[in-house]
This record gives sequence, C-alpha cells and structure tokens, in this order.
Amino acid sequence: MLTSTLERGIYENNRFIGRALCKYFLDKGDTVYGIDITDKNVHTLKKYRNFVPLFHEKIDLSIINRKIDIFYHIAWGGSLLPKDLNNMSLQLDNINMSIDYITKIINKGCNKVVFCGSTYQNKYYKKSKVNADMYGIAKETTSKIVEKICFENGVECNIAILTNTFGTGDKSQKAVNTFIRKMENKEDLELIEGSNKNDWVYIDDTVRGLFEVGISGVNMKRYYIGHLNIRTFKESLTEMKEILNYEHDLLFGRYHEDTYLDYSLNNAQELYDDTGFKCETTFQEAIIKTAEWIRQLDKNEVKE
Repeated sequence: MLTSTLERGIYENNRFIGRALCKYFLDKGDTVYGIDITDKNVHTLKKYRNFVPLFHEKIDLSIINRKIDIFYHIAWGGSLLPKDLNNMSLQLDNINMSIDYITKIINKGCNKVVFCGSTYQNKYYKKSKVNADMYGIAKETTSKIVEKICFENGVECNIAILTNTFGTGDKSQKAVNTFIRKMENKEDLELIEGSNKNDWVYIDDTVRGLFEVGISGVNMKRYYIGHLNIRTFKESLTEMKEILNYEHDLLFGRYHEDTYLDYSLNNAQELYDDTGFKCETTFQEAIIKTAEWIRQLDKNEVKE
C-alpha cells in the first residue's frame, strides 16, 4: 500500500458519489480507506495501490496505522424511493449506523469529519412549515448529533448539504436519468407544475465541492454544494428539452406539488467565499455527457 501525506476515510454504500470521490483523492496520490457493504461495489478502485477497501460487517480498523485526516460519511439507505423516504424504521437505522461509524472513526483517531446532509432537511409541506419526509428529519437529526460529537471530542466538522447530483456513473433511476431516457425514446412526459426551485449538480462539481469542504471548510460550518443561481424545475426541464431535441410538449401540471425545498436556507455563497469553489460544468455539458453515458449503459457498453 502506498502512503501519502493525507489519508482519507470514505464510507459510502450507493457507489455513485462515494466512488467518484474516492477516485478524485486517489488520482491525487492520497491513501483512501473506502468502507462499503460488499466487495462488488469497490472492485473498480482496486487498480489503485493507494486504495484500501474495508467492509462494514467485518470492519477491522486496526489496519489503519495512522490518524485519518478526513472522514467522509456519505452512506445512507432509503434516499430514493418515496416509500423509503418515509420509512421510519429504516431512517432510524440510518441515524444509528451513521453515529456508530463516526464514533468509531473518532475513537480511532480523526482530524475532521464531513457528514453529507441533504436539501431534504429543508423540505416542507406547502400548507405548513412541517418537514415532509422522515429522510430529511433523519438527516437533520444526524447532522446535529455529529456536530455535537465532534465538538465534544475536539474534531473538526462540516456538514455538506447535497442536492440532486447526477451524471456519468449513476446507474439509478433518479429524475435526470429517467427524464433523459424518456426524451431519448420520444415518450410523453407528464410532470409536476414546475414552479418550485430545483438545483441539479453534475457529479464532477459535487465531488470538487466535497473535496473543498474537507480541505478548506471552516470548522463547524454547514456548506451547500450547488449553484448560486437556482432555477425552477420548469426552467431546467425546458432547457433539457432543447438540448436533447425533444419534440413533444412538456406536460407540466399533470401532478400537484404539495411540498417544496426551501433553497433560501441553502446558500452556496459561503462555500464559494470560504474555499474558492464554484460549479464549473454548464447544464448543457452535463446533460450531453449524461445522455451519452446512459446510451452506452443501456447498450451494455459502459467500461468502468
């Protein structure tokens, strides 16, 4: 195993953001300890001599022979399907799992923890300022507990608030992938009203944002990783239609929106000011890259 001036611990079990973040650090020559649920999820990183896979059911932290510089916690179950977003048992398990691992890492020795939160922490019903999902409540609860644990143990901490990350490498059925497929297949798109704010961030920008939070984030600050100027869902879908030459009408208003994300509570300006970060990938570039990835994926031509 190669050693380096920096050692990272990254816990991720959905393979998309975590794998991209691991690769970003590995390409810089840092040693990365990647904690995941199975060997299958990290096989593409084994070509790196500075990558050390750990598996959470039989985790042996004794192989880490020095203090971790930054521990990123990204893993979370039930963040996609509506039935999971409000599954109380599942979300409580997420809280316990997150706190358990972060406590273990702090006890092992760690300089900084970056916990990945979500814009769903500020998702509310339109008729009442009540959080609309157990997922968002669980993320906010965990964020506060992580901040407390880190403060009491003298460990630096940042909460990185993530929004809708998409792009090459994501094999899920999340919104952007679904919309691209439907447009490519010339299918009708029945949509929500589209007046709510909605920020979509390309994977490369999310990864660079997480890197900057870990390296340059001010202790105990929360940072939103996204754009300064956030458009509406309708504006983004309309541009996507133009980029992909989708000839059908976009059928907005077929579904009612009774919730919204309060982006006024997620301002990227502090991240830009404190670290020099900014989103660099244009929406057009991001959609073109993602559409090409999906075409290759659907033809089983993707090389990981």
